[in-house]
Amino acid sequence: MPVRRLLLALSFTYLFLPACGHQPGPGQADGGSGSLEGLTAIEISPPNATLVVEGDTATSATYSARGSFADGHTEDLSSRLQFVLGASALGSFAGAQLTTGTSLGGRTSIVVSDGKISGTTQVTIQIKKRYRDPAVTDLPADPAALFAAGAAAMAPRIPELVYPNDGVLVPPNLGKLEFHFRPGTGNTLFELAFSSPLIDVRVYTRCTVPLNGGCIFLPNPTVWQWIAESDRGGGMTAKVRATDDAGTQIGASGEILVNFSQDNIEGGVYYWTTPKGGMSSDSAIMRWDFGSTTQTAPEKVVGTNLTGNKCVGCHTISPDGNRLLTASDGSYNANLLLFDLATQLPLVPFDSSPPNAYTSFNKDASRFVGTFADNTQTGFQSYDLNFFDGATGAFIETVAVGGSEDTPSAHPDWSSTGDAIAYTRIGVAGDKANGTTASGARSNVRVVRREAGVWTAPFDLTTAAPGKGSYYPAFSPDASLVVFNRSSCSSGSDGGDCDMYDDPQASVHLIAPESGAQSVALTRGNAPGKEDVAPVVENSFPKWVPFTFHRTSETSSRLMWLTVSSDRSYGLRRPEAGYTLIWMIAIDPDAVAAGVDPSFPAFALPFQNIATDNHTAQWTTKVVGTIL
Repeated sequence: MPVRRLLLALSFTYLFLPACGHQPGPGQADGGSGSLEGLTAIEISPPNATLVVEGDTATSATYSARGSFADGHTEDLSSRLQFVLGASALGSFAGAQLTTGTSLGGRTSIVVSDGKISGTTQVTIQIKKRYRDPAVTDLPADPAALFAAGAAAMAPRIPELVYPNDGVLVPPNLGKLEFHFRPGTGNTLFELAFSSPLIDVRVYTRCTVPLNGGCIFLPNPTVWQWIAESDRGGGMTAKVRATDDAGTQIGASGEILVNFSQDNIEGGVYYWTTPKGGMSSDSAIMRWDFGSTTQTAPEKVVGTNLTGNKCVGCHTISPDGNRLLTASDGSYNANLLLFDLATQLPLVPFDSSPPNAYTSFNKDASRFVGTFADNTQTGFQSYDLNFFDGATGAFIETVAVGGSEDTPSAHPDWSSTGDAIAYTRIGVAGDKANGTTASGARSNVRVVRREAGVWTAPFDLTTAAPGKGSYYPAFSPDASLVVFNRSSCSSGSDGGDCDMYDDPQASVHLIAPESGAQSVALTRGNAPGKEDVAPVVENSFPKWVPFTFHRTSETSSRLMWLTVSSDRSYGLRRPEAGYTLIWMIAIDPDAVAAGVDPSFPAFALPFQNIATDNHTAQWTTKVVGTIL
């Protein structure tokens, strides 16, 4: 675990779990052991209290600590021992009086100890905020009062939340989760209500961003801190209420659940993009650093100025973030650029090493594995798995996996453990004349393992069948799972809408990398949103964030994240026809073994330009180099 993420995890464990002790404070008896003679127990009052913080006014509460002694008597120790609040961000003690902060809700412990015997209790702090959206200058004098007095509205005045999907899980440092709603007829004033045992936040606003018959609300940093930091590791409900400026009728949407992970997400994401109406020469690889606190827009990393004005597309990043490989001119020509992200210079000049359409680095970036369907290559079998030097691009060796012109290999992914590669075996080659695997069909996912210094024969993770395909495999951060795409052709035959390219039925599944394992569909992650017309949406090219995180403050809870390219509607924001955006899905890896859906509903990465066609998010542990 990176040091930064380890410290973060430790800090939040301390914030939300009961403290187990502290250094003896002033007033504690007996400077030797620090213990009170005969003390057997300490009871803190009030136990398990809930304190409500109204607006910007802190709340105070006086506590007492009563000790029980071996001889049977009890004694008030409040003035002799120190009260310690587990999470200093939530407040502080002055003697026995706790004074809360005003910007965060949460649960934490209160501990009193004589150095040997401790007493503990929990305290819940809920913040209650009534907030006028500063982006709106013409709100009524007291909008909250208008929502308290009106009669219940009937359709069509009832608003509807359409994004995000109910049950979504997002990282607290996402920062820009939009809420999209249809306003209802005749409504001009809106209350966004966010509620949990830790928050009661209501924002009063208007339809500041109207779009496609609805409204978009983006919490500003103040509101986001209230809701995301307070409910870190938990969840809240969100709903919208609507009325007119007279408050005559009040319409209320249904509630949706929004969950927050315990840990911030980290790592850097690199994706390729093509502008609306643009040519292939306008394509580029962009990146976003989730570890940055200052980045405001995606950075352009590699453009076609480095690839002879040929499109920049299929790419991969080394795990340490230092090297980038991109195959230009699609999988037809697959001209490689090996780029050093630290120096911002090519390691290998463009198109001076053997072409590879799909590549993946090993864990130390000393090698990469590649595939290419063009049989004109000499010196190695292009249909199998081929290894190349990670610094020079020079061919090293071939691992024969039975590939041929009719059944080529594609989409290799090297595990973080270094001893396994998952790849696609194409059962029916498509456009053989042009040497591309993009239009292949009847594909399945295979794995080869390295044992005792030798790559073993491949075994199948999925089965191939007419009209069905499995492809685009990727190992989870700990190599315990493989995510892959599955398509089912509407025609029931090979090709067409089952060619591994832009399959409308593409869905995402998980499987353990073991022969005979059963796959699990990411039903919630694959599901369309309220603004999607089709019963299914395209979810393609899944890739993992390279860390395992915590879902809650429980140290046993695990959480992983993956991204997909999808043509679904971003709520009221709709991508151009045929375009995809990058979406993120939270995964509970421990649910897979039980055979249940391990996914949460997907959400769109908010920093991407939705007017562009965005594909293939590749992740690395850290962002290297400054882009000018």
